[in-house]
Amino acid sequence: MRFTNCSFVALFACVLAAGDNRALSNERYIWRAVPDTPDQVALYKGDKQLGNYLFSRQVYYTYDAAKDVFGQKPTACPAAVPTQIANESTDALEEVNAARAARGLRPYILDDGLTTAALGAARFRAAHHLAGHTANDFHYLPDGAHASSAGCAAWHDSWGWGSCCTYDGYTYAGAAWVRGSDDRRYMHVFVR
Repeated sequence: MRFTNCSFVALFACVLAAGDNRALSNERYIWRAVPDTPDQVALYKGDKQLGNYLFSRQVYYTYDAAKDVFGQKPTACPAAVPTQIANESTDALEEVNAARAARGLRPYILDDGLTTAALGAARFRAAHHLAGHTANDFHYLPDGAHASSAGCAAWHDSWGWGSCCTYDGYTYAGAAWVRGSDDRRYMHVFVR
């Protein structure tokens, strides 16, 4: 999978923190981008922030929400840490086609013009925290490209791909997503 701007270059394992009870809980660990702070990501379990990881120092600091303070000494982190959080992707059609395959539907065929349009619309929506369509999604179509319909959504990573047109009977598509400062993925797809 190809990411633009930032990427998941690699994952590396961290030692499990003492007393970790992941096996007993249905809540998942999730890393979230820290707005305006590209050097770190925050670790959450459900809605509770557990700590932050600093890429530049490769260290993890625990967080005490009750006191609103971070630990003074680095500790072992309880989840694998990505080297960076992706900010946008033009490979989203792979995710769309995986959702289609799960329902027994044939994959969409990649259309570069529709992908360009999807990225443009997703960037605008992310910048403005626009969960729905723009005033004119088709404004983002490059010269020579045409689309029959468009779909969009603005969800957190744990929800996976979501948009209208994902399960429709079109043949060609282009899809992209952009992460907003609210940590949601602003997904967009154009189809024909």
